[in-house]
Amino acid sequence: MKKTILLFLTLSLVGGSQAAAQSLGVYGTPGAYGPINECAQIFAEENGVQVQVTSAARGEWMKEALDKADLVYEAAEYTMDGFIQKNPDFIDTRYRYSLGVRPSGILVRPTNPKKIRKFADLYNPGIKILVVAGGGQTGIWEDMAARKGDISTLRKNITAIAADENEATRLWRESKEFDAWITWESWHYRLKSITDLVPVAENLRVYRSTPIAITSRSMNKELSFKFVTFMQSERAQEVFQQWGWK
Repeated sequence: MKKTILLFLTLSLVGGSQAAAQSLGVYGTPGAYGPINECAQIFAEENGVQVQVTSAARGEWMKEALDKADLVYEAAEYTMDGFIQKNPDFIDTRYRYSLGVRPSGILVRPTNPKKIRKFADLYNPGIKILVVAGGGQTGIWEDMAARKGDISTLRKNITAIAADENEATRLWRESKEFDAWITWESWHYRLKSITDLVPVAENLRVYRSTPIAITSRSMNKELSFKFVTFMQSERAQEVFQQWGWK
């Protein structure tokens, strides 16, 4: 009987260890949460594993991620660079990949009451614009205006600069004073009930990559690599396209 109990306990411990190993912790900022979480659910179901995607401002999950993160995704390549610089040795830079790019666009109020049809309409007197100086969106309005050849006029119509995507979303929800929000097209797909999308001409669009990387502390590198491979597959890329990626 003692041998039987010991064998049962041993098998239980091994089984528990294997179950624990078959899970992934994915951490990142809010912008790319939609497609990454949807892809994670598909991957989890197809492979019989668990994938937990945590999406919030970096300061809210960093402490937990130091122990639990297998992968980290970011809003742009330059923000991933900054993350790596601030957290040396946390990311295994050999396993860093791009999941696709998303274009800039203009979000307006539902039914587009100010009749904003193109980027040039943002220059009209009285148009109030919201922009973001963080979360991978730093400077996109300037890049777009510079391509049009008129930064100063657009700058006069910018009435608020949000620190990140979360603050911009809060401002857009709480204040009706903004007529337009220069951001990524992808945000429309997360905020369909409170936005309409105005695409901009291709020659004015700004693109940013969405990088993901395996952490150096991951205990599930093989599964993490399998997850990244799936994220780059045709099926996963179709999900990203549905959320506004190209």
